[in-house]
Amino acid sequence: METSFFSAYVSQRTAVKIAGRRESSREWWREQAPKHQLFVSAEVVAELPDPSFPQRDEALALLRGVGLLDLTADVRALAALLV
Repeated sequence: METSFFSAYVSQRTAVKIAGRRESSREWWREQAPKHQLFVSAEVVAELPDPSFPQRDEALALLRGVGLLDLTADVRALAALLV
């Protein structure tokens, strides 16, 4: 999982598209997350506590039970694709 998922989940913005992303994210978390083994990178863990991250406490609470990826060559390659 990457930071934009957490951002969408905790967003309080009211624009229709943003609200739709928030609801989709929350629905996925309720229905799909329990069916998967979830992981984040150290970058996500570093970004979420930043004071400028909106609703950071709520976003950080979602990290409970989410695994931390080892920084391997495969993880770096996936990160490069995402960026």
